[in-house]
Amino acid sequence: MSRPVRTQRPRREERPGVLVCAKSPARRGFTIVELVIVGIIVAIMATVAVPRFAAAQVRYRADLVAQRVLKDLELARNRAMTTSKPVSVVFAASGYTLASERHLDRAGAYAVDLSAEPYRASIPAANFGGDATVVFDIYGQPDTGGEVTLLAGGLSRRITLNATSGKPDIQP
Repeated sequence: MSRPVRTQRPRREERPGVLVCAKSPARRGFTIVELVIVGIIVAIMATVAVPRFAAAQVRYRADLVAQRVLKDLELARNRAMTTSKPVSVVFAASGYTLASERHLDRAGAYAVDLSAEPYRASIPAANFGGDATVVFDIYGQPDTGGEVTLLAGGLSRRITLNATSGKPDIQP
């Protein structure tokens, strides 16, 4: 008895009705055109983002320095009330000093240099009754009201000190 002859199934590529996918060579990188297009997109995004980032950073610095001065005036007022001793805040062009306070990080008076990082600011004007010094008495009342003008990157902020309540406030 003879064995039936078995025909081989046609290979996939040879079968009728079967879509054959040609094997493509492996891609190893990007074309120069793709790289140029990505570079152009990045350049466009950078020209839009950089000025906005710089403006946001200036606003941040101006707000940061205003908050720092406000909080230190509140600190001086509270310290005068809790210690029952007068506390003075002396303003200069590049910063201010709370003469009766000790610095938290180093020896000496509590001095803040606003011209250094992270503030990079200055004090173009500080006026408390004709001078740049305010003294809080033992009840937290300032000897006079006044204001401090702060300048950071072209933006200014003004801190006013109420002569009656002794509370500082940031003016736009």
